[in-house]
This record gives sequence, C-alpha cells and structure tokens, in this order.
Amino acid sequence: AKTLPGGDRRISSTWMREALSEGDVALYRTLTGGRDFSYSGVVVKGKMLGRELGFPTANVVIPDNKFIVRRGVYVSKVTIGCRIFGGVTNIGLRPTVEDAVVDLAETYIFDFDEDIYGAKIKVELLEFLRPETKFSSKEELIQAVEANKRQAKTYLSESGILATE
Repeated sequence: AKTLPGGDRRISSTWMREALSEGDVALYRTLTGGRDFSYSGVVVKGKMLGRELGFPTANVVIPDNKFIVRRGVYVSKVTIGCRIFGGVTNIGLRPTVEDAVVDLAETYIFDFDEDIYGAKIKVELLEFLRPETKFSSKEELIQAVEANKRQAKTYLSESGILATE
C-alpha cells in the first residue's frame, strides 16, 4: 500500500474524496501522483447572467455520477480542443443569482471570446480560492469575481502553468 513520503496514512479513494469535499484539490493532485481533478462536458447555455455582469462563463452540467467537490471558486485550467487556457471556475448552485437544483461548473476563461456552446471542454481544478457565497448584491458578486480573477492570474503565472502578459 502506498503512502505519501513521511506519512503513514494509506493513499485511498476515501482520502481523495475527503480532500475534494474540503476543496483541497492540491492534496488530491498529490494523492493521485499529479492528476488534477476535472469535469468534462458539453458547454450549455446558462441564463446568460455572467455575460450580463461582465464575465461570460462556459457552463458544464456536472453529471449525477461525478463527485461534487466543495462548492466554491477555483483556479482552473481549461482545455478546448487542443488549446489550453487559464480560468476561474465556480462549482455550485449560484445562490446570489438563482437557487439552482443542479450543480454547474461555471468557468470564466481568460483571454477568450468565442461562442463554444455545444463544444466539449475539460476543466481541471488547480487551487481552491473561496467557498460558495450568497452575496447581498450583484455589485458584491462582481467585486468578488474580479478579486478571484486577479488571484487566479497570479497563481497561473507563478506556477508556470500559463504565460500571462
């Protein structure tokens, strides 16, 4: 049975699920030997609220059989065809704008402005930024998203995943 260096806990799917339910995608990556947790799917039309608020998102419905990580905002790496982009992904029910019944992986993709409805994308979660929050206004939500975009850009450039201007 494998353990992490210096540790005595056996690496297991239970431990991996625990890490994901706490939003600890970095620990998950370590436990899986470098694999990022990801959601893949076809981009669906949402309520166009992100676009209205100034940050259009690519929405992927999380299938019933796929583990739901801790709801919240993550730095992400997005693969569309053979191209890779950095992004900020919200996993959850979007409580500020609606009380949805299905979890969505909703991703703002940096330096990207194309219509990709119907395209298959893969969203890898790299780092947890904050838990899902119900903001009291759309303005507060916009401020939070802007802050998360800055954090994500810093993470992506410092980790060397993406070159950012």
